[in-house]
Amino acid sequence: MEEKQAAQNKRLYELYALLNPQQDDASIERAREELVKILERHNANIERFSPFTKTNLAYPMNKVTTAYGGSISFWMQPDQVESVEEELKVSEGAILRTLLSKNEPKAIKVSTRKPRTLHEKAVKEEATGSAEGILIAVPKEETPATAAAQPETKERSKEKDQDDQKVTLEDIDRKLDEIMGDL
Repeated sequence: MEEKQAAQNKRLYELYALLNPQQDDASIERAREELVKILERHNANIERFSPFTKTNLAYPMNKVTTAYGGSISFWMQPDQVESVEEELKVSEGAILRTLLSKNEPKAIKVSTRKPRTLHEKAVKEEATGSAEGILIAVPKEETPATAAAQPETKERSKEKDQDDQKVTLEDIDRKLDEIMGDL
């Protein structure tokens, strides 16, 4: 009974750590394992890891401008947080800095409403006279009649000018004969 209550009181936390950039892959893995051991000693349930990747720091720390940064998400009792932070402060080695923050689990919203089809929406709009605040723009196909009915715009006038400027093959032949005849 007490275990269930303790499990319900656990909160989601994230530990972000910066590691010295002069470490090799094996040292980085050992540092990650050290962080996990610290958390497990305080009864944390590890949820996920993000890999340690090299990042540029906003400002130098201990004369270092780059570091390996990664995070560990875990569930833990809130009363254990202070002891974890204390243990992280005294741990030495490849760890430059750590940041322990509380995260809120993301709730997933499940819709019980049946999705409507466009036809059902149109029928309801006709019946009620309202669009329920939803506006769906459906492009119309342009016909010569609708094109003539639309007001003249700059783009439309450019299209007409381009249509007028189209040259046929016969026009090109005549122009070439004219030019070649002069030579």
